[in-house]
Amino acid sequence: MRISRNDNCPCGSGSKYKKCCQERVEEFTGRLLRAMGTGISPTGQEIARTLGLWCGLQLPETGAPPDPELLGRLMPEVWQVRDRDAVPYDQFSDLLLGKKHLRGLRIPVNLLTDVKLRADEDVDLEGLRQRIIDNLPEGFYEFASYQMALSMRNDPYLDEELKTLLAGFSWALVDQKTRAVLASVVLEATLTELAKAQQEFAALDPDVPDTDGSVGNEKLRRFFASHPSYDNFVSTQILAKVDPACRAIMDSGALQAPFYAIAGGCYAVYLEVLEALPGLSDEQLAAGLPGDKVLQILRDMLWRRDECLYFLPELRKVIAAWPDGDHPGLAASMQSLRELLNGFFMSSQFKTAETFYIDCVVGLINNGPRSLPGVDTPLSGPLDLCSPDVMEPYLEHLAAQHLTDEAAHLRREYQAWAPRIARQYASLVKTVPAGEQ
Repeated sequence: MRISRNDNCPCGSGSKYKKCCQERVEEFTGRLLRAMGTGISPTGQEIARTLGLWCGLQLPETGAPPDPELLGRLMPEVWQVRDRDAVPYDQFSDLLLGKKHLRGLRIPVNLLTDVKLRADEDVDLEGLRQRIIDNLPEGFYEFASYQMALSMRNDPYLDEELKTLLAGFSWALVDQKTRAVLASVVLEATLTELAKAQQEFAALDPDVPDTDGSVGNEKLRRFFASHPSYDNFVSTQILAKVDPACRAIMDSGALQAPFYAIAGGCYAVYLEVLEALPGLSDEQLAAGLPGDKVLQILRDMLWRRDECLYFLPELRKVIAAWPDGDHPGLAASMQSLRELLNGFFMSSQFKTAETFYIDCVVGLINNGPRSLPGVDTPLSGPLDLCSPDVMEPYLEHLAAQHLTDEAAHLRREYQAWAPRIARQYASLVKTVPAGEQ
């Protein structure tokens, strides 16, 4: 991996590389190269520089990098490895399955959706291996080298284990032949992990308490949290199955959540847009919502501030009332969607709920609020949702409908966001010349 002095630092600090981690990286790399000795081939030097980069970065919340002199003594023994028959293949597979920070190094599950995990079903491993190697996403091997360096910093390693990991690191960087070795061993570790998790899931009884007392959805949630690759594998299949139902609901406009169920997301996005306006170009303004930052804001609002407690019941109502109709494929997809959202314990459920939530919030913002129950006058725009003349009658209406918790949630969001939005809007108006307002 090459990085310019003036590029943003890969550590994620936001600073230029030359003003951030470059000195640390160069010191680590220099010590590593000196420890490797003379006569290092260009390939060996490239491996050392890449290893020096990943280990030299001041990454947040990671352990200490290994000693570069130790790595330098081990590297000459492993960097030239090319032939699968002469490499520590099984030992590297053991590391992938046993080291905590290597659990993220797996084959992307979207490439495995048609793979059978049962032991009694035939799998064309050679054909699958070649298909995976041919279709791995761009950047996979760079990501693999980063994950291995991250494991070096955080997981305990004996010298022989470290030598094996360095061999895997070199596979990612030498040539297509060694990259195929790395892809093969990662594939086998991925399939082994998925098959084991599927066996555990088949034997799991949600109604029998765990040693910690968890049952039902909580027990399932713990299972999927401890088996992230299997969660992603199953979720990818489920998301494909429920996609027709999700599209039908969103395209029909049937899901129009009441404002109290999406208030936090709406307020947060209003403020983000107002704060960004002075720096946006005409093209960016025309592009509309949502951008990546807006999407992250909405996800945070839905889960971290518990707006899901008020949105999810509205979502479930719409899905439960949706007519099955005459289209068997859509009816089956809708039934799968109902089952999916019945409990919340795997990533596919969160992703589906996020999709609907984002659609509701962005739809209200882009189309503008028209009215609210209990409010006599039509709304003229988003800023009306920050006005006590609008919000107090709406809150009274919710209380009259015995929606006490919903009203309390809305009041909290209103009091937290409305003053900030009003101040930002006032500051924008002051900066616009009178003739342009």
